Amino acid sequence: MAFDRTNQAHLTALKGLVVDNGVDHFGSTQVILDFLNLPANNPTPSTGPDRMTAEALLRILFTENVSAGNEFKLQLLFEGTQQLSDDLSRFKADVIALENGLAAKIAALLRDLSAAETLFAVDDSNGVREFITISRNDWFAARDNG
Repeated sequence: MAFDRTNQAHLTALKGLVVDNGVDHFGSTQVILDFLNLPANNPTPSTGPDRMTAEALLRILFTENVSAGNEFKLQLLFEGTQQLSDDLSRFKADVIALENGLAAKIAALLRDLSAAETLFAVDDSNGVREFITISRNDWFAARDNG
């Protein structure tokens, strides 16, 4: 769904999130943005599905026995990467289908969500929770909304 500054309901929800949590909505803009965007400041801590990076997949594979035929397929996947931080999320379903033991470990790839992400983010087509960052202008639009 992602935050949409032109959506009245989103502006109302964002302002409500700040006001309902006792954040001075006319105070320091940076304090408000940190409240909205930093997972550590989320008043209702939550997690969502994270990206499957090459490094995350490699760490999973170190703990899992994989058949020789599937090892070759995984090798091809790694050969198509430039670095360990490359996002392989578009291959999540393909990797899960290779071996039964991989599904639970890939599903356990989670990240902490910010308050804004808890409110607005949805899972994308690769099964990854959207990354949302509320900008200064986004906040001003919400703050000044009705």
